[in-house]
Amino acid sequence: MQEALEAEREELREQLIQEVGCPRMVTQGPQLDGPLDGALKYPAKLIEEFAWETELPDAPGQTGELDHRRIW
Repeated sequence: MQEALEAEREELREQLIQEVGCPRMVTQGPQLDGPLDGALKYPAKLIEEFAWETELPDAPGQTGELDHRRIW
């Protein structure tokens, strides 16, 4: 997907200029090129590195049973 976005870079640039009146020079930095360069690289990296499962310790009174000693 990243390659597909990068292949459309110049078309995206022209659309950005036409839709919001963005100066071409600004699209070469913060408006298009900067965000596009890492658009999907960082999220794809997270898919591999993210700790999807975490062991949680048992907490007292959190077994799903009502604790009748508590007064709400």
